[in-house]
Amino acid sequence: MRLNNIISLSSVYVKKTNICSCFSLPACAQKDEADIFFLMDDSGSIEYDNFNDMKEFIIKFIQSFHIGPHHVRMGLVKYASSPTLEFDLTKYSDAKNLERVVKRIRHLGGGTETGKALSSMEIHFKTAAETRGHKVPEYLVVLTDGSSSDAVKIPAKNLRDQGVITFAIGVKGANETQLHEIAGDQRRTFFVKNFDALKSISSDIMRDICSPDGKETGLAWTVTGIASMWRA
Repeated sequence: MRLNNIISLSSVYVKKTNICSCFSLPACAQKDEADIFFLMDDSGSIEYDNFNDMKEFIIKFIQSFHIGPHHVRMGLVKYASSPTLEFDLTKYSDAKNLERVVKRIRHLGGGTETGKALSSMEIHFKTAAETRGHKVPEYLVVLTDGSSSDAVKIPAKNLRDQGVITFAIGVKGANETQLHEIAGDQRRTFFVKNFDALKSISSDIMRDICSPDGKETGLAWTVTGIASMWRA
């Protein structure tokens, strides 16, 4: 099935504009099928409050999609000097359990080897197709606040060649050149000055995921309230 089975309340149709703080969940309630992994920086340069901001960002994503084994599945890998799988796509099949486990993720610190972490994602996405039984659109959302001590260009390209659409989100001291190399597309490269500003880019990413083929077209959103989900 196509990934554009998106519904709207009262036939509200929203063009692709900067409306990130205008709507509440769910943004893409009828998304048919997708596999989404988060790659979360756990390096020592991230403060605990900022780490919690990243977790809140991920939880809002979880709340915005139709989670289920035959719908949207989500997994998370945390990384510093080495990647750690927190949960894969098959571990939790409902939003409540996903939210619960994200809240419990601990910040440990370490180096910033984003290239190694990106390389580790290849097997996770290969396993995704096997466990689902067929190929669906695959997305990787990378959150980082620093410059990787290893190269990211080749492992990121390998993922894209595998069919994974990657979003690179940099915060504070992130290396913008590396962000471009990770995403491979200017439209999917984001930079914010602080972790609290993550909410300002969330709807841009979700619109891209919900849009047919990631094209910059208008799309229908489910609107259940005003200025509630992403408001500070």
